[in-house]
Amino acid sequence: MARRRIGFVSGSPRDISLTDADLIAANATTDTDFTQTIGRKADAAVRTTSATASVVAMLKGVLGASGRITSVQTVDGSATAWTLAAHRLFTVTGAAAVHVIFGVVDEALTGAANIGVGVSGATDALIKTIVGAAANLNAVNDIWIGRASSTASRYVGVMDAGLVVVSGVDIDLTVAAANVTNGQITFYAIWSPISSDGDLAAAVWD
Repeated sequence: MARRRIGFVSGSPRDISLTDADLIAANATTDTDFTQTIGRKADAAVRTTSATASVVAMLKGVLGASGRITSVQTVDGSATAWTLAAHRLFTVTGAAAVHVIFGVVDEALTGAANIGVGVSGATDALIKTIVGAAANLNAVNDIWIGRASSTASRYVGVMDAGLVVVSGVDIDLTVAAANVTNGQITFYAIWSPISSDGDLAAAVWD
């Protein structure tokens, strides 16, 4: 163990031992140990004040609250058709502010489907239903975006002003009128947590 003289207290030298040591468990009920107070790099983020959370956990919460981007890719319609149903894109825990959701076409769509993105009871609240998706989302890099109106454009998408608050309900892609028989889209959500447990994660298509 190395010992280094780093200063003087009350006129006499004082040594402090510097050594590597395993961090004790974070988020314990006491914080008398320096390493416990700082925490571990693996500590889960917290977004509310806490008497027990480590500095690392609270810092992660601050960084995460400034905004996150989550993406998910649909199944390929040629392998698994997009049937007439609501298919999960994102799972929401707690309350989250969704600044925008948009899709980028990876493979042109086929089939006479109408599709929209929203939640149960408001199936196109996040991206307005586009009628005849195959006729509009028909080229790689088409961008599908818009709550007030649904448009598809090449390379550039314009975000609506404002944001949507979603709480504890899945965000779905709803297919109507006909199946999508080919094609694939990657969806991106730009969001921030509102509640202490607020989270938005990519879902498994069903």
